[in-house]
Amino acid sequence: MLAALVGLVQRDNQLLAELLAHLAELDQRRLFLDLGFPSLHAYCTSALGMCESTAGRRITAARVCRKFPDLLARVAKGELHLSAVCSMSPHLDWNNAPELIEICSNQSRRKVDEILAARFPRADVREKVRLDPLSVDRYGLHFTIDAEALEELEKVRALARHRLPGGELSQLFKLAMRTLRIDLEKQRFAVGKKKRARGAVATVASSGQKENELTPGKADAVEATVDPHPPAEVGQAAVARRPSAEVAREVYARDEGQCTFVAQDGRRCGAREFVEFDHIEPRATGGEPTAANLRLRCRAHNQLYARQCYGDHHMATAVARARKKTAA
Repeated sequence: MLAALVGLVQRDNQLLAELLAHLAELDQRRLFLDLGFPSLHAYCTSALGMCESTAGRRITAARVCRKFPDLLARVAKGELHLSAVCSMSPHLDWNNAPELIEICSNQSRRKVDEILAARFPRADVREKVRLDPLSVDRYGLHFTIDAEALEELEKVRALARHRLPGGELSQLFKLAMRTLRIDLEKQRFAVGKKKRARGAVATVASSGQKENELTPGKADAVEATVDPHPPAEVGQAAVARRPSAEVAREVYARDEGQCTFVAQDGRRCGAREFVEFDHIEPRATGGEPTAANLRLRCRAHNQLYARQCYGDHHMATAVARARKKTAA
Protein backbone atom coordinates (compact mmCIF):
# COMPACT_ATOMS: atom_id res chain seq x y z
CA MET A 1 0.00 0.00 0.00
CA LEU A 2 2.80 2.44 0.86
CA ALA A 3 4.54 1.77 -2.44
CA ALA A 4 1.28 2.30 -4.28
CA LEU A 5 0.79 5.60 -2.44
CA VAL A 6 4.21 6.82 -3.54
CA GLY A 7 3.36 5.88 -7.10
CA LEU A 8 0.05 7.74 -6.92
CA VAL A 9 1.79 10.90 -5.70
CA GLN A 10 4.26 10.67 -8.59
CA ARG A 11 1.41 10.26 -11.07
CA ASP A 12 -0.44 13.17 -9.44
CA ASN A 13 2.61 15.41 -9.93
CA GLN A 14 2.93 14.39 -13.57
CA LEU A 15 -0.79 14.94 -14.20
CA LEU A 16 -0.61 18.36 -12.55
CA ALA A 17 2.25 19.35 -14.84
CA GLU A 18 0.26 18.16 -17.88
CA LEU A 19 -2.81 20.03 -16.68
CA LEU A 20 -0.84 23.25 -16.29
CA ALA A 21 0.65 22.83 -19.76
CA HIS A 22 -2.82 22.34 -21.28
CA LEU A 23 -4.23 25.35 -19.43
CA ALA A 24 -1.30 27.48 -20.58
CA GLU A 25 -1.89 26.50 -24.20
CA LEU A 26 -5.64 27.08 -23.90
CA ASP A 27 -4.93 30.50 -22.41
CA GLN A 28 -2.43 31.36 -25.16
CA ARG A 29 -4.88 30.42 -27.92
CA ARG A 30 -7.82 32.01 -26.04
CA LEU A 31 -9.99 29.07 -27.10
CA PHE A 32 -12.33 29.64 -24.16
CA LEU A 33 -13.76 32.63 -26.04
CA ASP A 34 -14.95 30.42 -28.89
CA LEU A 35 -16.59 28.15 -26.31
CA GLY A 36 -18.66 31.04 -24.96
CA PHE A 37 -16.69 31.94 -21.82
CA PRO A 38 -15.41 35.47 -21.10
CA SER A 39 -12.26 34.27 -19.35
CA LEU A 40 -10.16 31.20 -18.67
CA HIS A 41 -11.29 31.37 -15.04
CA ALA A 42 -14.95 31.17 -16.07
CA TYR A 43 -14.17 28.18 -18.30
CA CYS A 44 -12.36 26.36 -15.49
CA THR A 45 -15.13 26.90 -12.95
CA SER A 46 -18.14 26.34 -15.24
CA ALA A 47 -16.91 23.80 -17.81
CA LEU A 48 -14.26 21.95 -15.79
CA GLY A 49 -16.02 22.16 -12.43
CA MET A 50 -13.12 23.67 -10.48
CA CYS A 51 -13.83 25.82 -7.45
CA GLU A 52 -12.85 29.49 -7.71
CA SER A 53 -9.67 29.19 -5.62
CA THR A 54 -8.50 26.01 -7.38
CA ALA A 55 -9.04 27.60 -10.79
CA GLY A 56 -7.23 30.78 -9.79
CA ARG A 57 -4.16 28.97 -8.49
CA ARG A 58 -3.87 26.67 -11.50
CA ILE A 59 -4.29 29.52 -13.96
CA THR A 60 -1.62 31.55 -12.16
CA ALA A 61 0.72 28.56 -12.19
CA ALA A 62 -0.03 27.74 -15.84
CA ARG A 63 0.83 31.25 -16.99
CA VAL A 64 4.14 31.43 -15.15
CA CYS A 65 5.04 27.90 -16.27
CA ARG A 66 4.52 28.87 -19.89
CA LYS A 67 6.97 31.71 -19.43
CA PHE A 68 9.47 29.57 -17.50
CA PRO A 69 9.14 25.95 -18.77
CA ASP A 70 11.68 24.65 -16.25
CA LEU A 71 8.93 25.01 -13.65
CA LEU A 72 6.84 22.34 -15.40
CA ALA A 73 9.67 19.83 -15.22
CA ARG A 74 10.11 20.56 -11.50
CA VAL A 75 6.37 20.16 -10.87
CA ALA A 76 6.31 16.85 -12.73
CA LYS A 77 9.17 15.55 -10.56
CA GLY A 78 7.51 16.76 -7.37
CA GLU A 79 10.30 19.23 -6.65
CA LEU A 80 7.93 22.21 -6.75
CA HIS A 81 4.37 22.15 -5.45
CA LEU A 82 1.54 24.33 -6.73
CA SER A 83 1.66 26.72 -3.78
CA ALA A 84 5.34 27.40 -4.36
CA VAL A 85 4.83 28.12 -8.06
CA CYS A 86 1.98 30.54 -7.29
CA SER A 87 4.00 32.31 -4.60
CA MET A 88 6.99 32.68 -6.93
CA SER A 89 5.01 33.91 -9.94
CA PRO A 90 5.01 37.68 -9.18
CA HIS A 91 8.75 37.71 -8.51
CA LEU A 92 10.22 35.64 -11.34
CA ASP A 93 12.05 37.35 -14.19
CA TRP A 94 14.65 36.26 -16.70
CA ASN A 95 17.49 37.37 -14.44
CA ASN A 96 16.52 35.67 -11.19
CA ALA A 97 14.50 32.68 -12.45
CA PRO A 98 17.26 30.00 -12.49
CA GLU A 99 18.49 30.83 -8.98
CA LEU A 100 15.04 31.37 -7.46
CA ILE A 101 13.64 28.14 -8.92
CA GLU A 102 16.63 26.24 -7.56
CA ILE A 103 16.49 27.54 -3.99
CA CYS A 104 12.69 27.16 -3.76
CA SER A 105 12.69 23.56 -5.00
CA ASN A 106 12.03 20.80 -2.45
CA GLN A 107 10.94 23.35 0.14
CA SER A 108 7.77 23.59 2.20
CA ARG A 109 5.21 26.31 1.55
CA ARG A 110 6.30 28.13 4.70
CA LYS A 111 9.99 27.97 3.74
CA VAL A 112 9.23 29.27 0.24
CA ASP A 113 7.30 32.18 1.73
CA GLU A 114 10.21 32.97 4.04
CA ILE A 115 12.68 32.92 1.13
CA LEU A 116 10.50 35.22 -0.94
CA ALA A 117 9.78 37.56 1.99
CA ALA A 118 13.50 37.96 2.63
CA ARG A 119 14.24 38.76 -1.01
CA PHE A 120 11.10 40.75 -1.79
CA PRO A 121 9.82 42.52 1.36
CA ARG A 122 6.19 43.57 1.30
CA ALA A 123 4.94 46.85 2.75
CA ASP A 124 1.36 45.98 3.65
CA VAL A 125 -0.97 43.02 3.64
CA ARG A 126 -3.29 43.17 0.65
CA GLU A 127 -6.95 43.67 1.48
CA LYS A 128 -9.16 40.66 0.83
CA VAL A 129 -12.88 40.03 0.61
CA ARG A 130 -14.24 36.74 1.94
CA LEU A 131 -17.78 35.54 1.27
CA ASP A 132 -19.11 32.74 3.48
CA PRO A 133 -22.43 31.02 2.62
CA LEU A 134 -24.54 30.79 5.79
CA SER A 135 -27.80 29.40 4.42
CA VAL A 136 -29.70 29.11 1.14
CA ASP A 137 -29.94 32.87 0.59
CA ARG A 138 -27.74 34.42 3.26
CA TYR A 139 -23.98 35.08 3.26
CA GLY A 140 -21.39 36.40 5.65
CA LEU A 141 -19.25 39.12 4.08
CA HIS A 142 -15.86 40.00 5.58
CA PHE A 143 -13.61 42.71 4.18
CA THR A 144 -11.23 45.47 5.25
CA ILE A 145 -11.92 49.19 4.86
CA ASP A 146 -9.79 52.21 5.62
CA ALA A 147 -10.62 55.17 7.87
CA GLU A 148 -12.05 57.25 5.02
CA ALA A 149 -14.40 54.46 3.95
CA LEU A 150 -15.53 53.99 7.57
CA GLU A 151 -16.30 57.70 7.85
CA GLU A 152 -18.37 57.57 4.64
CA LEU A 153 -20.17 54.49 5.94
CA GLU A 154 -21.17 56.21 9.16
CA LYS A 155 -22.37 59.32 7.29
CA VAL A 156 -24.50 57.26 4.92
CA ARG A 157 -25.82 55.17 7.79
CA ALA A 158 -26.92 58.30 9.58
CA LEU A 159 -28.56 59.81 6.48
CA ALA A 160 -30.43 56.57 5.77
CA ARG A 161 -31.93 56.23 9.24
CA HIS A 162 -35.28 57.58 8.04
CA ARG A 163 -35.48 54.58 5.68
CA LEU A 164 -33.60 52.14 7.92
CA PRO A 165 -34.46 53.09 11.51
CA GLY A 166 -32.45 50.20 12.90
CA GLY A 167 -29.37 51.11 10.87
CA GLU A 168 -28.76 47.46 9.93
CA LEU A 169 -25.56 47.21 7.88
CA SER A 170 -26.91 44.37 5.72
CA GLN A 171 -29.91 46.48 4.66
CA LEU A 172 -27.71 49.54 4.19
CA PHE A 173 -25.35 47.55 1.97
CA LYS A 174 -28.26 46.27 -0.11
CA LEU A 175 -29.64 49.79 -0.49
CA ALA A 176 -26.23 51.19 -1.43
CA MET A 177 -25.59 48.48 -4.02
CA ARG A 178 -29.03 48.95 -5.57
CA THR A 179 -28.57 52.73 -5.71
CA LEU A 180 -25.11 52.38 -7.27
CA ARG A 181 -26.37 49.84 -9.81
CA ILE A 182 -29.20 52.14 -10.88
CA ASP A 183 -26.78 55.05 -11.19
CA LEU A 184 -24.29 53.04 -13.26
CA GLU A 185 -27.03 51.68 -15.53
CA LYS A 186 -28.17 55.24 -16.11
CA GLN A 187 -24.65 56.45 -16.88
CA ARG A 188 -23.57 53.59 -19.14
CA PHE A 189 -26.83 52.45 -20.76
CA ALA A 190 -29.24 55.37 -20.20
CA VAL A 191 -31.61 53.12 -18.25
CA GLY A 192 -34.15 55.31 -16.50
CA LYS A 193 -33.02 58.52 -18.19
CA LYS A 194 -35.77 60.94 -19.11
CA LYS A 195 -35.99 62.30 -22.63
CA ARG A 196 -34.79 65.87 -22.96
CA ALA A 197 -37.33 68.47 -23.89
CA ARG A 198 -36.99 70.00 -27.37
CA GLY A 199 -36.21 73.36 -25.85
CA ALA A 200 -33.06 71.92 -24.29
CA VAL A 201 -31.49 71.01 -27.62
CA ALA A 202 -29.73 74.34 -28.06
CA THR A 203 -28.27 74.17 -24.58
CA VAL A 204 -26.98 70.67 -25.15
CA ALA A 205 -25.54 71.52 -28.55
CA SER A 206 -23.66 74.48 -27.12
CA SER A 207 -21.83 72.17 -24.76
CA GLY A 208 -20.68 69.99 -27.67
CA GLN A 209 -22.96 67.05 -26.81
CA LYS A 210 -25.67 65.69 -29.05
CA GLU A 211 -29.24 65.37 -27.86
CA ASN A 212 -29.99 62.07 -26.13
CA GLU A 213 -26.39 60.90 -26.57
CA LEU A 214 -25.22 58.41 -23.97
CA THR A 215 -22.59 60.18 -21.91
CA PRO A 216 -19.69 58.02 -20.75
CA GLY A 217 -19.34 57.81 -16.99
CA LYS A 218 -16.08 57.93 -15.07
CA ALA A 219 -15.78 54.16 -15.37
CA ASP A 220 -15.74 54.46 -19.16
CA ALA A 221 -12.98 57.06 -19.04
CA VAL A 222 -10.54 54.81 -17.24
CA GLU A 223 -11.37 51.53 -18.96
CA ALA A 224 -8.73 50.38 -21.43
CA THR A 225 -11.29 49.79 -24.17
CA VAL A 226 -9.59 49.32 -27.51
CA ASP A 227 -10.98 51.19 -30.51
CA PRO A 228 -9.78 49.12 -33.51
CA HIS A 229 -10.16 52.02 -35.95
CA PRO A 230 -9.06 55.58 -35.17
CA PRO A 231 -11.17 58.39 -36.69
CA ALA A 232 -8.45 59.25 -39.23
CA GLU A 233 -8.68 55.89 -40.96
CA VAL A 234 -12.44 55.49 -40.78
CA GLY A 235 -13.21 58.41 -43.05
CA GLN A 236 -16.82 58.75 -41.93
CA ALA A 237 -17.14 61.62 -39.50
CA ALA A 238 -20.92 61.52 -39.85
CA VAL A 239 -21.15 58.11 -38.13
CA ALA A 240 -21.74 58.59 -34.41
CA ARG A 241 -19.35 56.81 -32.08
CA ARG A 242 -21.94 56.04 -29.38
CA PRO A 243 -25.62 55.17 -29.52
CA SER A 244 -28.32 57.56 -28.46
CA ALA A 245 -29.83 57.15 -25.02
CA GLU A 246 -32.97 55.57 -26.49
CA VAL A 247 -30.97 53.03 -28.48
CA ALA A 248 -28.76 52.26 -25.48
CA ARG A 249 -31.79 51.55 -23.30
CA GLU A 250 -33.35 49.34 -25.97
CA VAL A 251 -30.19 47.27 -26.52
CA TYR A 252 -29.51 46.94 -22.79
CA ALA A 253 -33.06 45.75 -22.09
CA ARG A 254 -33.17 43.43 -25.12
CA ASP A 255 -29.84 41.77 -24.26
CA GLU A 256 -30.67 41.68 -20.53
CA GLY A 257 -27.46 43.49 -19.64
CA GLN A 258 -25.36 40.44 -20.54
CA CYS A 259 -22.86 39.40 -23.19
CA THR A 260 -24.73 37.91 -26.16
CA PHE A 261 -21.92 35.75 -27.56
CA VAL A 262 -23.15 32.22 -28.28
CA ALA A 263 -20.75 29.32 -28.81
CA GLN A 264 -21.26 26.62 -31.44
CA ASP A 265 -22.86 24.33 -28.86
CA GLY A 266 -25.46 27.01 -28.08
CA ARG A 267 -23.95 28.18 -24.80
CA ARG A 268 -24.34 31.91 -24.21
CA CYS A 269 -21.51 33.72 -22.47
CA GLY A 270 -23.86 35.85 -20.36
CA ALA A 271 -21.09 37.77 -18.59
CA ARG A 272 -22.17 41.02 -16.91
CA GLU A 273 -18.66 42.35 -16.20
CA PHE A 274 -17.02 44.82 -18.63
CA VAL A 275 -20.05 44.75 -20.94
CA GLU A 276 -19.71 47.00 -24.00
CA PHE A 277 -21.65 47.91 -27.15
CA ASP A 278 -20.46 45.92 -30.15
CA HIS A 279 -21.24 46.85 -33.77
CA ILE A 280 -22.38 43.85 -35.82
CA GLU A 281 -21.35 45.72 -38.96
CA PRO A 282 -18.16 47.52 -37.87
CA ARG A 283 -18.05 51.31 -37.82
CA ALA A 284 -15.11 51.20 -40.22
CA THR A 285 -17.40 49.81 -42.92
CA GLY A 286 -20.26 52.19 -42.18
CA GLY A 287 -22.01 50.39 -39.34
CA GLU A 288 -24.48 52.69 -37.59
CA PRO A 289 -25.10 52.75 -33.79
CA THR A 290 -28.67 51.51 -34.19
CA ALA A 291 -30.43 48.91 -32.08
CA ALA A 292 -30.46 46.48 -35.03
CA ASN A 293 -26.69 46.84 -35.51
CA LEU A 294 -25.69 46.83 -31.84
CA ARG A 295 -25.40 44.06 -29.29
CA LEU A 296 -23.87 43.71 -25.86
CA ARG A 297 -20.59 41.86 -25.63
CA CYS A 298 -18.15 41.48 -22.76
CA ARG A 299 -14.80 43.09 -23.52
CA ALA A 300 -13.15 39.75 -24.27
CA HIS A 301 -15.74 38.71 -26.87
CA ASN A 302 -15.93 42.25 -28.24
CA GLN A 303 -12.21 42.15 -28.94
CA LEU A 304 -12.47 38.59 -30.28
CA TYR A 305 -14.93 39.84 -32.92
CA ALA A 306 -12.66 42.81 -33.65
CA ARG A 307 -9.74 40.44 -34.28
CA GLN A 308 -11.92 38.40 -36.60
CA CYS A 309 -12.84 41.56 -38.52
CA TYR A 310 -9.50 43.40 -38.55
CA GLY A 311 -6.84 40.76 -37.87
CA ASP A 312 -4.37 40.28 -35.03
CA HIS A 313 -1.78 42.73 -36.38
CA HIS A 314 -4.28 45.56 -36.67
CA MET A 315 -5.59 44.89 -33.14
CA ALA A 316 -2.06 44.81 -31.71
CA THR A 317 -1.51 48.25 -33.21
CA ALA A 318 -4.81 49.45 -31.74
CA VAL A 319 -3.88 48.12 -28.29
CA ALA A 320 -0.52 49.90 -28.43
CA ARG A 321 -2.26 53.11 -29.52
CA ALA A 322 -4.79 52.86 -26.66
CA ARG A 323 -2.05 52.29 -24.08
CA LYS A 324 -0.06 55.23 -25.38
CA LYS A 325 -3.15 57.43 -25.19
CA THR A 326 -3.91 56.28 -21.64
CA ALA A 327 -0.32 56.93 -20.55
CA ALA A 328 -0.45 60.44 -22.01
